[in-house]
Amino acid sequence: MKRFTAGALALGLAATLMLPTAAALDKEETLELLERYYVYEIPPEVYQQETPEEILRALGDPYTEYMTAEEYQMLLQGVNGQTLVGMGVIIRMEEDGRLIIQDILPNSPALEAGLEEGDQILAIDGVKITPETDYLTMLAGEEDTSVILTISRQGETADYVVLRAAVALPIVSYDLTKDGVPVIECVSFGESTADVFYQALTEYEEQTGAWVVYLRSNGGGSVTAAVGATAWFVGGNRMLVFFRDSSDRYSSLYSYAYVPDLTDRPVIILTSGETASGAEMFSAALRDHGAAIAVGQRTYGKGVAQSVLDGESYPEYFDGDALKITTSRFFSPAGSTNDIVGVIPTLVISDKNAPAAALLLAQGKPATVTPTLQIALAGQNFYIPLEMASSEDYREAFTELLEALPPSAVLGVGRNTGSWDPVTPKELARQYDLDFRSRAFSDVQDTHPNAQAIQTLAVLELVEGIAGQQFAPDQTVTRGEFFGMISSALDMDRAAMEKNGFVSGDGRGLREDEPVTYQEMAAALAKVAGWASMDGFDFNRILPGEEAAALSYPGYSPWARNAAYVLDQMEALDLEKDPKGNATRGEAAQLLYDVLRSTKLLWE
Repeated sequence: MKRFTAGALALGLAATLMLPTAAALDKEETLELLERYYVYEIPPEVYQQETPEEILRALGDPYTEYMTAEEYQMLLQGVNGQTLVGMGVIIRMEEDGRLIIQDILPNSPALEAGLEEGDQILAIDGVKITPETDYLTMLAGEEDTSVILTISRQGETADYVVLRAAVALPIVSYDLTKDGVPVIECVSFGESTADVFYQALTEYEEQTGAWVVYLRSNGGGSVTAAVGATAWFVGGNRMLVFFRDSSDRYSSLYSYAYVPDLTDRPVIILTSGETASGAEMFSAALRDHGAAIAVGQRTYGKGVAQSVLDGESYPEYFDGDALKITTSRFFSPAGSTNDIVGVIPTLVISDKNAPAAALLLAQGKPATVTPTLQIALAGQNFYIPLEMASSEDYREAFTELLEALPPSAVLGVGRNTGSWDPVTPKELARQYDLDFRSRAFSDVQDTHPNAQAIQTLAVLELVEGIAGQQFAPDQTVTRGEFFGMISSALDMDRAAMEKNGFVSGDGRGLREDEPVTYQEMAAALAKVAGWASMDGFDFNRILPGEEAAALSYPGYSPWARNAAYVLDQMEALDLEKDPKGNATRGEAAQLLYDVLRSTKLLWE
C-alpha cells in the first residue's frame, strides 16, 4: 500500500460555485415527509415557514437536504467511486513547507509522465511552492490541458509535463507494505467495497500476523456495504448495528448466517476526525466483537442514519431529484452511540504518527529469536520488533505509541521463547533513549483508589488537569469542572449539553464555582447514559416504585433516586459514597469513567 498517509487528492477537478437549489417539492409535501420519517421532534418554527427551502433551513439538520437530479447523481458517485479530471496524485504539504507526492493512482497521467512516490514538487508552471501556495487550484484544469511540475528527486531537479485526463478514483484498494503487512484502504463504503474486502482477506490471510484497515478519510457510504464489509471479520449471524426511529422502535442488521469469518488475526483500524458514519459503524462493530483495536484520532461523530426518498419510493413527488432525511440514530452491537462523541480509539495517536504505529503493531509474532515487545491490549496480543521500533523511521511513532498505552495494557519483552519479562513504557523509553513524555498525571499515585480511571482518561485525552500534569484527585470538584469533564469526554459543547439535559441549574443558575455532590453527578451522568446507550435509554424509562427506590438508595434525594437506579443497573454507581457529600475530582473522574465503560464507549 503506497498511499497510507493523509494527503490531498490532487485530481485537478475544476472548482465550481453552485447557487442554492430550488426544491421541486411543495411545502405540504415536504412537511408530510418530515412528519413521517424525521427521527427528532420537528421544532414549531419549522411549520411557520412558507417554502421547502425555508423549512429545511429552519429544521437545522445538516444531513436532511433536498437534492436536484444532478446533486443526487453526484451523491451516488461519491459513494460508489467516480471519475475526475486531473493528474491522479495524492499530495501532502509537510510541516516544513515541502509539497510531497504521497501516491500515484494506477493508469494516471502522473504515472505515464514518470512521476514517482516521494517526489517533491518545487514549482507548478514555474511558480515556486511556499506554505501559502494554493497548489490545488494551480493543479486543477480541464481535460487535455497540461501542467509543468518542477520535481526534486534524490538531489536531482527536473521538469515534468503532465497532461490532465479522466482518472478513475477507487473507493477501496489493498496491497502489502514493504514489511509484508496487508493494508486495506477504504475511502467509501459502496457497491464494490465488500467484494474487495473479501478479495484482500482471502488473498493475504495466511501471509500475515495482523491486518491494517485504513479509514482515516472514509466519510461513510452505504449501510449495506458497511455491514457487508464488517461481516467478513466477525462471521455469520452476528449483530452488527441497531437503528432507533422517531417512535423509539428498534430495527437491526445481522450478518448472514452463511458468511464465513475470514480472519482470526488482530485488526488495526486507522481512524481520524474525518472517519464518519458507516466507517464509524464498521469500527464500533469490530470493537464490540473484540476483533480489532483503533489507532489514531477520535472519529467525526455522525451517529445518525439517513434515508433517501426518490422517484423509486415516491414517484408522485420526485423525478430524478431526491430528499435525504435523518430517519434514525444508530447504535453499535453493544448498544453504544457514536453520535457527537465519535468512536474513541484504543490508542490516541497523532495523524502524523498513527500509520507508522499501526505498522509496528501489525508485524505479528516473529519467527526468529529477536528482541520483541509483546503488548496485551483489548483482548489481543501484538508483537513489535524492538530493532524496528527504535530505528530512525519508526522511533517517533514508537515513542508516541508507548505514551498512548492505557494502564490496562500489559507489556513484556522477550525473544519469542515463550517467556516475557514485564516492562513499563517508561522503562522501555529509558532503555532506547526515547523522548518519552507520559500523559499520566504525575500527582496520581498507583495506590490511589481512582488511579486506574484517572490515568485511563488521561492517556485517552478525555480529561484535563488543573496545572500541566497535575490532576489534584483529592481536591473538591466544582460544578463547572465536572461539566467540563463531561464536555471533554463526549466532545460536546455546552449548548448541546444543556439541550440534552446533562447540564442543569436551579433558580440560582448553574453555580459553576460551587462544589458538586455525588448525587448531582449521578443525575447528570444518568442522562448521559440514557443518551449514549440503549441500556441507559431503557433504564431511564423504567421508574422504580417510590418505596423500592427509597429502600434501595437511602440517602438520595427523591429527585436523584431514579438516576441512582439507572447507574446502579449499569454497574456504574458506588453505593458506598455519601450521595449528598461534596465529591472530589478523583471521584468525578471515576464515575465518568465507569459510565463510559458501562455505555461501551471505551475500547476494552
